[in-house]
Amino acid sequence: MPYGHDPHRHPAGPPAAPGAAVARPSSLDTAFALMLLGAGIALLGALFTLFVGVGVGMALSSGSDDPDTSGFAVSMGISVGVAILVSVVPVGLWLWMAFANRAGRPYARVVATGLFGICSLLTLLNVVAGLMAPGDLTSGAAYSLGLVLSLVVWGVGLGATLLLWRPDVSAYIAARSGRAFAPGRPGPSFPDR
Repeated sequence: MPYGHDPHRHPAGPPAAPGAAVARPSSLDTAFALMLLGAGIALLGALFTLFVGVGVGMALSSGSDDPDTSGFAVSMGISVGVAILVSVVPVGLWLWMAFANRAGRPYARVVATGLFGICSLLTLLNVVAGLMAPGDLTSGAAYSLGLVLSLVVWGVGLGATLLLWRPDVSAYIAARSGRAFAPGRPGPSFPDR
């Protein structure tokens, strides 16, 4: 057995042609569904940001006795626009990663894992910021809803990331990219499950 090749673990035969029809594992389908769920939750977060931002802007401008609130309106519009952009970008990233991973792109699960790492860091910062900056009841309720959404998105990302690194998904990606294992050819060893 050269290079520790075990013929019982890896299928014998030539590597599959890139993009060959290979059965998609159910764990990848579940990861795909979780990533679509993450995109939906991120979209709900974007809509929440839009409605809260517009509501706060309207409340602040209606309480002003200054008839010339155009400067405030412009800055509020810019703030809401930036908030929407920042909120919509995650939706696009979730969708990109969902479809790229389902297609078996070799880079996709590495990028998805890196994005999950960033999500983990941002979620941790969100929790710490909330614990260190107590506010009134209204901002506390909005923060609590945002925190719950953050934690749900983090959990969805964790589930999808764990599924993407299962051995059956690794074999699928290897087969889709034409890097299936042939006898005598070194390759990673996947545990039998």
